[in-house]
Amino acid sequence: MQKEIFDRLAEKYLAGEANEEEKQLVEEFLRRMEDRDAGQFSELQVQEIVSSLYGRIRAQLESPNASSRFPRSLWFRMSAAVAAALLLVLGGYYYWASQESALPSEEKQNIAQHSLLPGTDAAILTLGDGSQVVLDSLGHGAISRQGLADIINRKGKLSYNAAEGEQNETVAFNTVTTPKGGQYRITLADGTNVWLNAMASIRFPTVFTGSERIVEATGEVYFEVAKDKERPFHVRINGLDVQALGTQFNINAYPDEPSANITLLEGSVRVGKDDRRQMLVPGQQVRITEEGEMIMKDEVDMDQVMAWKNGLFYLTGSNIREIMRQISRWYNAEVVYEGDVSGIDFYGVVERTKDISELLGILEKTGIVHFRIEGKKIIVSK
Repeated sequence: MQKEIFDRLAEKYLAGEANEEEKQLVEEFLRRMEDRDAGQFSELQVQEIVSSLYGRIRAQLESPNASSRFPRSLWFRMSAAVAAALLLVLGGYYYWASQESALPSEEKQNIAQHSLLPGTDAAILTLGDGSQVVLDSLGHGAISRQGLADIINRKGKLSYNAAEGEQNETVAFNTVTTPKGGQYRITLADGTNVWLNAMASIRFPTVFTGSERIVEATGEVYFEVAKDKERPFHVRINGLDVQALGTQFNINAYPDEPSANITLLEGSVRVGKDDRRQMLVPGQQVRITEEGEMIMKDEVDMDQVMAWKNGLFYLTGSNIREIMRQISRWYNAEVVYEGDVSGIDFYGVVERTKDISELLGILEKTGIVHFRIEGKKIIVSK
């Protein structure tokens, strides 16, 4: 009987009869399974994804108007088939993957292109006890009580709300990590808003106590710090200390970038490394090179710095390798270069929601660079 359930759900999706939400659920699951193959999720995290998606599919099947879209025998039996829909999707995915090698090369190329989907709201929350919760834009509601804070997840945003309790209660530390192809937003207990780009993380206390507010970060993170003159806000990243009171700034400190860049939009910050300190005013950027040198830059193009948060690739003045590092992180792809591609610069702005083939097609219009897609690999050549 379970096989019949599997087959009916598969036919509904493949026949194009699934509604938009159902299609998104199935396709998101397939994308997450590809992430699993790339090592982005542990077995436990994959199980959580599976359980979460199944619950939403089941909720649809048991909705009041489900009988108009599904045979009653189908959605009734789903209550006893906890793994059914997901085994179907997983089995269909592997069947599709096994058939890919038999397709003509041109058709295989199209499948490969569409397998590189743009990023979405996705992250992993690691709680104080080491347990993990998969976050996405579909989940919503209370997650946990951590120390003196309640954690709420809604539409791609995680919020920490101070809760009543003894002030001497042990403070818990949480970590939010985004994979390749993921981004997320967090509101800390003090009201500070944080945006994480792909392959970034932040570790923070669920509530701030004492005379300072201290968090640790990696990758690219944008902060809008809640004002509190009595308690400075510190970001520790790659051996740097970025101190602010109430201000807005962006940190780009990926290990594969040639420098760590701290850019100030509003207020003031002080950047420290070892025994050196540098104050920034709005519009300035400090770059810390791999050798530890601090370089000040005035009149920074803020549109370029903040493009990722605004859902854009800002290409103006960017070289091919810089752009491809961004594309690699956002589309969860490996980039390989054939020949010398140095000296290739681009201009323009492209939305980060575009299909990878459309994005690369725009870059190819220059006539000086070409791309091939093989699975999750993008080959760049002149």
